[in-house]
Amino acid sequence: MITHLTSALSMFAIASEAPHVVAEMKAGRIAPEMAISGGQSNKVHQAGSIAKYVCTLAALRLENEGRLSLDASIAELLPEYNGPNASDVTLRRLLENRSGLEDRLIPALRNDPSLPSKKLSLIDAANEIGVGEATKAPGVMFEYTNGNWVLVGAILEHVGEQPLSNLLDAWVLKPAGADTAYIIDGELTGDDPVIAKGTSLPLPSFVACAGGLAGTPTDLLKISRYAFRSSDFDFDDRAALRSVTTSAQDYTLGGRFKLVRDANTGQKRRISWQSGNNGAWYAFVAYDPDTDNGFALVTPDADAAEYTLEMRYTWLDEQGLVPFQ
Repeated sequence: MITHLTSALSMFAIASEAPHVVAEMKAGRIAPEMAISGGQSNKVHQAGSIAKYVCTLAALRLENEGRLSLDASIAELLPEYNGPNASDVTLRRLLENRSGLEDRLIPALRNDPSLPSKKLSLIDAANEIGVGEATKAPGVMFEYTNGNWVLVGAILEHVGEQPLSNLLDAWVLKPAGADTAYIIDGELTGDDPVIAKGTSLPLPSFVACAGGLAGTPTDLLKISRYAFRSSDFDFDDRAALRSVTTSAQDYTLGGRFKLVRDANTGQKRRISWQSGNNGAWYAFVAYDPDTDNGFALVTPDADAAEYTLEMRYTWLDEQGLVPFQ
């Protein structure tokens, strides 16, 4: 069992003046978290868009259970949705961020400070503020549209027949062993929650799949490992997660799988490379399914950006992996 970070990672971590927490996995075993510059280990932080990957895993599990198809249209999966182009866009296109639909979510949150307090249901949010008319045909172009994920959440909740937060907990977080992770409704909860050192958007429950995940670095590593080490997922699921739909972004379904080259063998492969942010909050997790190694970090301080980037590539170098730009 590893008990500390590798020396190079430790050097970068200690040099940072911004608070953050890091964790490393080797051969499936996770070392105790390391808190740097006032960071709070074993405390949940906002993990932003890594929620998209969690919701993608839930969709794959529901498909395996025969409850939905990724290639079914929004109209088929969510009959109560009355937005435009519902018969033209599939769940798969939403997960790929290639729906072609206009994003209305982030502008709505920025323009109406009272919106989070209105407690919209997922279906109401999907109908009122999620996405607008198609600006291009589905599948033509990648656009990082957060409104897509209001629709994803509404579909999962409808098909799963339970509140989305409960579904994600039961179908992804708990089976993954991410026992302290949860879906945010407004702000972080619990005793003495971590406070962001800067501004961030509020997170009402209807943005759960867009960016509502809370967790520790340990949780993020367990979530990343889940699809590749559990019988809840099959070969086709794993292949889909690693099959890039937008090569310039390394984007697959609900997240990124970075193309790397093994410096020793010269062979190429894709590794999970997930990140999320909300204002000051930033989270990152890398996981290599071939070696069962991984690295994760969280910070409540946007000033940590320089060090988080360096630490990501330091970890890659220590794995003997060379990124393709």
